[in-house]
Amino acid sequence: RAQEEEVRQNMEELSATQEEMQRILKEVQDQETFVRGLINASNDSIIAIDKEYKILSANKTAVDSYASLNLKITKGFDIFSLFTEEQKPRFKRYYDRALAGEHFEVTEHYKFEDRDQHFVITYSPLRSEQGEVIGAVLFGKDISEMILAKLKAEQMAKEAHENAEVLKAKEEELRQNLEEM
Repeated sequence: RAQEEEVRQNMEELSATQEEMQRILKEVQDQETFVRGLINASNDSIIAIDKEYKILSANKTAVDSYASLNLKITKGFDIFSLFTEEQKPRFKRYYDRALAGEHFEVTEHYKFEDRDQHFVITYSPLRSEQGEVIGAVLFGKDISEMILAKLKAEQMAKEAHENAEVLKAKEEELRQNLEEM
C-alpha cells in the first residue's frame, strides 16, 4: 500500500509537472504568435541573418517582395543569393558592420526589370540576452513612391519656373509695345 501510495503521488506530481510544462509551452507559443503577428504587420521588409549570412527569419513583406521576383527566401537561405556578383562585396561590408555591432542606415536604388525601386535600409546587430552579437537584422523601407513624388514635384517646379520666365518675357514685350504706342 505504501508503494502504491508513493507511485500514486509520483504520478500526480508527474501529471502536475506535465500540465505546468504544457501551460508554459502554450504561453511561449502564444508569445511567438504575437511577435510574429507584430513583425508581419509591418509594411517594411524585415530579415534577420546569422553570422554565416543565412536567413534566420523574414517577415511576410520580405517573403512576398522576393516572391514577386521568383525568389523563395526561407530559413537557412544564403542572403548573398539575392545579389549580383558586383553587389555582393558592398552588401557583405554592410552585414559585417552590423555583425560587428554597428547600427546604421543606407539608401539604395535597385532596377528590377522595368521598375526603379528606392529603399532606406536600416542594419542593426541582433544580440543575445548577454549582449553578444549573434546576427543582424535588416529593416527595408520602400521609398519609391516618395522619390517619384519628389521627382514629379521638381519637374513641376522647373516647368513653373520656365512658364514664369516666358510670362515675364511676354510682359516685358507688352510693356515695350505700350510704350511705343
